[in-house]
Amino acid sequence: MKLSIVIVNYKVKYFLEACLQSVRKATANLQAEVFVVDNASNDGSVEWIRSRFPEVKLIANEKNVGFSAANNQAIREAKGEYILLLNPDTIVGEHSFTEPLDFMDAHPNAGGLGIKMLDGKGNYLPESKRGFPKPSTAFYKLSGLNKVFSKSARFNHYYLGHLSENQIQEAEVLAGAYMLLRKETLDKIGLLDDTFFMYGEDIDLSWRIIQGGYKNYYLSENPIIHYKGESTKKATFNYVKLFYQAMIIFSKKHFKGAFSAAFIVFLQLAIYLRAMLSLVSQIGAKLSPFLFDALLSVTGVWSAQWLWLHRSADIPDHYYPSTYTYFVLPIYALVWVVSLYFNGAYDKQFKWRYLGRGLLLGTVIISAVYAFLPKELQFSRAIILLGASLNGLCFWGWRRLAVRMNPASNFRESEEKRMLFVGEIAEVARVQKMIQDLHIPHTVLGTIQGSDKLESAPNEAYVGSLRDLKKLVLTLQVNEVLFCLKDVQVEEMITAMAELKGICSFKVLAENGTAIVGSNSKETAGDTYLWDQRFSLHNTFAKRNKRLFDVLFSVVILSCFFVPIFAIVLWDKQQRTKLWRGLWTVIQGRATWFGTLADQRMLLKEEGLQLKEGVFPVWNSSFAPQEAWLVRRLLKEYVQNYRVKMDFRLAKALLLARFYPKFEKK
Repeated sequence: MKLSIVIVNYKVKYFLEACLQSVRKATANLQAEVFVVDNASNDGSVEWIRSRFPEVKLIANEKNVGFSAANNQAIREAKGEYILLLNPDTIVGEHSFTEPLDFMDAHPNAGGLGIKMLDGKGNYLPESKRGFPKPSTAFYKLSGLNKVFSKSARFNHYYLGHLSENQIQEAEVLAGAYMLLRKETLDKIGLLDDTFFMYGEDIDLSWRIIQGGYKNYYLSENPIIHYKGESTKKATFNYVKLFYQAMIIFSKKHFKGAFSAAFIVFLQLAIYLRAMLSLVSQIGAKLSPFLFDALLSVTGVWSAQWLWLHRSADIPDHYYPSTYTYFVLPIYALVWVVSLYFNGAYDKQFKWRYLGRGLLLGTVIISAVYAFLPKELQFSRAIILLGASLNGLCFWGWRRLAVRMNPASNFRESEEKRMLFVGEIAEVARVQKMIQDLHIPHTVLGTIQGSDKLESAPNEAYVGSLRDLKKLVLTLQVNEVLFCLKDVQVEEMITAMAELKGICSFKVLAENGTAIVGSNSKETAGDTYLWDQRFSLHNTFAKRNKRLFDVLFSVVILSCFFVPIFAIVLWDKQQRTKLWRGLWTVIQGRATWFGTLADQRMLLKEEGLQLKEGVFPVWNSSFAPQEAWLVRRLLKEYVQNYRVKMDFRLAKALLLARFYPKFEKK
């Protein structure tokens, strides 16, 4: 056996799909085995791998044992002369294994080898080659000096910026996303250190390779795609903590004396500083639009009151009581902002109509509440209408300003996709249907044949070949190119992406794939068009509505516990215990009032659907095996066509079931 490929998967099955498809192509003429170690993913990855890739040697862990330990599990079973550690969010070319193996065979002193990596937009990833960490190196990276002096051997030693990305050369650190290792070397220096749960294990192993008398090399040919960001969430506190703790472990293990102590102190300070900045950044990014709108909304209703108060000189300044000014009006403002939230005005996929819809619904709710206020607090409805107008102007105005100042702002409404497809007609037709079913606004500008040579002149079926791609993208103003891996050579795709970097975005569909994947930033999670996004309960809007129902129903149930007559009449002791336990799981978000039970969830997984555990089942769990198809169909209909009224109907049925026997006796 020449090569053993080890992939550790954790909840990225759609990216893994494209990865395994490319690995299958790259190993077609190679004696190779493929291991996938699943670290207790709860997204159905294990069943999916078994059904889609039967040739894969699957190791399914019952808990997340970490990256190092998971790799070691497969390495111990591997029979290959070489071991390749590969990330699940990568796509490899047809020669991404054979040529590196030839290089290793020709260089007996090579213990490990890394490769040139590009992100999902075709940009070079500097972590393809790195230097060993030192206090000065860490300082230059944290301070940003490495970016200012990107070609400096001193200031950018972390990414070996003084070394060309396009030349084969020695490197200090190999990236764990693609790390080709000689099995003989691992037998000598040992496997990955399990002390590193995630991050740092590649630095430690690279260090031990060199200490063992071998060399590490960087290969610039046959680059691979690494959707960095999908399996590495860099903006999170957890990442900061794990990354810098890994550096501390490395320092304690390999550095001695005052140097090590100083480095550890520096890294510990960096952990707290970066963690604090990361936390503030996350909270600010999520809450700042909401809080800013709340501030503007309160200012808007107070301004509306002031304008209405001064419409006439005969109205005294103390006309409005303080209760109305400082309690009722801020509640109006809060209703508008909450209405914006539940209408999607703060969603990543922003639409201007969400803003108008939220403002309108909030105004309707406030007008309805107005009728129930005490007479002494029922002042002119004109304040509500004037406040809504001022708020609408402010909400619209600052978002427009944000878009003008930052074209990449979240409030820039997603432009229609102007798409070119690369592939054969049959596969392109399948892709088009997927995109239509997902209701993604798009215009198809043509299909490019998935090779450099067009068999005939451009016609209605094909507008050109891959060699014409750049010209067509620029001429037709294409903003997204979608490659069908079934019909396209991966190496040709990667070359095209590198040529078009910064001009448009890219998506990839694996052969028989169920998700279209890509990534527009190395720092953020991968971008996917999931086939199951067409299901309503898999959409953000429907999830939020169901969550809102769960919260409101929880308030109702909680209220019943504090009204003795309801607690006694509505529920017996056993039912009260069930409700009390379920209440807290729902409030925590771990369950929903109406969902599935264990056996039902398995039925849904078979359909690629998800629904939380329910305090009460959407459908009675007792069914004969031959009736499983019926339950599956009913649950599938619930998930695909979910509306809040379905849960209201179930709640009504639940209450009627409690009282119906009494009515029957009467």
